Amino acid sequence: MPHGEAHTSLLRPILEREAEAPDSEALRLLVEKARSRHPGAMAVLFYGSCLRDGITEDRMADLYVIVRRYREAHRNPISALFNALLPPNVYYLEAGNAAQTFRAKYAVVSMNQLHSRVKGSALHPYFWARFSQPTAIAWHDSDDTRDTCLKIFERAQQTMLAAALPTVLAETSDQIWLHALKQTYATELRAENALRGADILATDPERYRLTGELFLKSVEGLWRKPVWFGRSLWWMRRAIGKPLSVLRLMKAAFTFAGGATYLAWKVERHSGVRIPLTEWQKRHPILAGIPLAVKLYRQGALR
Repeated sequence: MPHGEAHTSLLRPILEREAEAPDSEALRLLVEKARSRHPGAMAVLFYGSCLRDGITEDRMADLYVIVRRYREAHRNPISALFNALLPPNVYYLEAGNAAQTFRAKYAVVSMNQLHSRVKGSALHPYFWARFSQPTAIAWHDSDDTRDTCLKIFERAQQTMLAAALPTVLAETSDQIWLHALKQTYATELRAENALRGADILATDPERYRLTGELFLKSVEGLWRKPVWFGRSLWWMRRAIGKPLSVLRLMKAAFTFAGGATYLAWKVERHSGVRIPLTEWQKRHPILAGIPLAVKLYRQGALR
């Protein structure tokens, strides 16, 4: 069996186990409401800290709604256009019962775009970095859709580690994952500190050890990109990544109700820097965003 096929056959059971969504009323309520907003939804994916620790009232779940076509999924054609030009669109969601209210931020992306943007030919890691990490399929419309999602997770992980390999210092499972996470975080405006990659590995060290070893075994004896080429690609990813992050934040201001408050909360949670917002900043996040970003950068809240 070729190296790549062997890697996939061993990785698939791990991803299938991770894809099993937790039995959670909060998750069901959020998924149902997110689906109801976007006709033509094919799947809802669940990832991040709430997947590991559970959804509570004081935390915000992270979801992805995968759709067939943007024009079908959005009532507003302008939203559909911007979703296609710079995916994903990001939205805020609340759902609950008589006793509790649960919150989520969710992103919308088409299946075709997601599939293309986790391939090795996709320069920026926005999608392949996210889906190389544990992701549950909270809802899917068919077995074919579920299988496609699992293939996307496989490809994302392969792309993530292959991108890191040419410039990694030591070819061990821990080092390749640490290096991959560090490099991808550097391509975006992030509130997390430099130890974030190690924190992620610590959430499930056995998972990252095993998947890293499977990948390294799959590339034994194969031709590799030279170090200079790998470094050049990461330089380009960083050069385009920060401007893309700014554009995505500006776009989210139109779709993410309460977005300024959420971003300030997230920055404080990860960096310890508290950002009191005025009513004007809450109402005009785009106009306030640039001077606020400069202030956050000077205070060390963004890197």
